[in-house]
Amino acid sequence: MDRLDKVLVFCTHPDNSGGVANLYRTLKPHLPDHFVYMYVGSRQSKPGCLYFPLLLLQFVFFLFKYNVRGIIFNPSLGVKALARDSVFIAITKFIGIRHLVFFHGWDSTLLAHPFWCRIFKFTTLGNCVLLVLATEFREQSGKIAPSAKIEVFRTAIDLPDNEHITEKLRRNADVSKRSLELLFLGRLEESKGVLDVITAASKLNEKCPDCLVLHIAGGGALQDTVRKLSEQKGFEFVRFHGYVRGEKKDRLFARSDVFAFPTRHSEGLPVAVLEAMAHGLCIVAPLIGGLKCQVGGSVIKQLHTSSVDDLVQVLVELQESPHDRVLRQERGVLMARHFEAKVVARDLLEILNV
Repeated sequence: MDRLDKVLVFCTHPDNSGGVANLYRTLKPHLPDHFVYMYVGSRQSKPGCLYFPLLLLQFVFFLFKYNVRGIIFNPSLGVKALARDSVFIAITKFIGIRHLVFFHGWDSTLLAHPFWCRIFKFTTLGNCVLLVLATEFREQSGKIAPSAKIEVFRTAIDLPDNEHITEKLRRNADVSKRSLELLFLGRLEESKGVLDVITAASKLNEKCPDCLVLHIAGGGALQDTVRKLSEQKGFEFVRFHGYVRGEKKDRLFARSDVFAFPTRHSEGLPVAVLEAMAHGLCIVAPLIGGLKCQVGGSVIKQLHTSSVDDLVQVLVELQESPHDRVLRQERGVLMARHFEAKVVARDLLEILNV
């Protein structure tokens, strides 16, 4: 490939949190050197709209300077991201460059609005492949744009060291262990279910003191609330770790048994769930979005409702049925290999075909 041949990736800055930033932090070492990155969205708490004019100029300059063989857009299906990226997608379509539009977050209610439905359909036209994270998203997209090329794709993770996971699975098989180490890791927002996890853990702790430890990690609107709660009397079983990344996150995964994710948010394919699977945790979550079609109920201990009582019941079942918990942990470790970064990078290059 000529040194002026480039593939351009639109994504959020790698220092940001969130699924898109995490995906390209993970994929970048496995993608060719001619892939270059243009960062969109907010940076250092400053709104992304401040950077839009400069970004547009950079984009046009880049198109003139290089022979752009392909572009990968990574919006969420939300008003701000769709409005922003549709401008760049329109320019790309006008020039005729092959491109992928990889929708990560998904908001079905947006597609009920005629204007945004037309914008969405526009993104699928031309020399374009639409990537989504779940079969139900593909079906919804197909009804709006029947002629579009739509594929179900996946996000990527780095797999932990095999030796460490083998040792953890061996420890998991010791079902004589009575205490359960529960982990919530993600954005600390009500829709993500962090308060539900604390309430459920509190009820379990009342029934059986010292049988459970709850680890909470992440940042967000409820961060101060969770920190103060963990310091109160009666919540000694809660350990708050703040936002974690790298080795700190790996250590949390290593010591935990169950990953609780009782989200009410519109999810695509949560990276934290895949990472927890890869580290040998049993997953407790609703089967929604990509979790339903790409992971499934043989790995995930399903939450059928968003009630705290349902979460309590599922956690009790896992405490009382350690063999089922261990089986799901082993299946999750095997399933996680499908999301290994080098494999996902290879498949992405195949779809882009440049």
